[in-house]
Amino acid sequence: MDLSRPWAPLDIEAIVAAVEQSCLADMDAYLAVSPKTPLLQHRSCQHAGDLLQKRVLCSFRAYLNVPIPAHRKAVVQLLSSSHTLAVEVLRWSERRQPPLPRSQRLCRYCQTEVEDEVHALWCCRALSKLHNLRRSFFVDVFALAPAAFLSDLHSAPSALHVTRLFVDTEELAVLCRFAKFVFDILRVYKEVPVLRS
Repeated sequence: MDLSRPWAPLDIEAIVAAVEQSCLADMDAYLAVSPKTPLLQHRSCQHAGDLLQKRVLCSFRAYLNVPIPAHRKAVVQLLSSSHTLAVEVLRWSERRQPPLPRSQRLCRYCQTEVEDEVHALWCCRALSKLHNLRRSFFVDVFALAPAAFLSDLHSAPSALHVTRLFVDTEELAVLCRFAKFVFDILRVYKEVPVLRS
C-alpha cells in the first residue's frame, strides 16, 4: 500500500480487514497451543481460502446466557483456567516455592492424578461429596437433555469430550445445570488447600 498518496475508503477497509485477520490468527494460534485452554482447543477458526472466519472463534456462546452470575462465572473460570485447581495454582511460583511441573500438580483429594478441569469434574473418586454431585447432575441432565444430546454424550470418547459437549450445547436448561455443577465442584475444591509436593 502506497502511504504517500491520500487514502481511499477501500484502503481503510483493507487495513481494518488485515488487522482483524491478524488478531484472529493470533488468538487461534494461542488457543491451539496454550496449556491453559484445553477446553477451548477444539474451537479452531475455520478457514475460507486464506481468511480466518471470526464466527467460530469470536461468536457469542450460549453459556454466557446462564442467568445466575456465579454459575456463569464458574464456567468462564473453568474455560479460561482462572480457577483454584492445582493445574493452574501450582503453575506459578509462590512464597519462594518454584512452580511445579504439570505431572506433579496432583489432586488434593486422591493424590494420584493431575488435578485439572477434567479430573475435578469427572474423574476424582476420593471424595463421596464429588460422587454425589456427579450423580445428582447426571440424573438432572438425563431428565432435561434432548435425545440427540444424550446420544452424543453416550458416544463421547473421553471425559474431555464430555466437558466440551456440555460447554458447546445450545440447550439452556442443560447449560444452566452444567454451570451449577461446575460451580459446586469448584467450591468443593476450594475447601482444601492444594497439595504441594
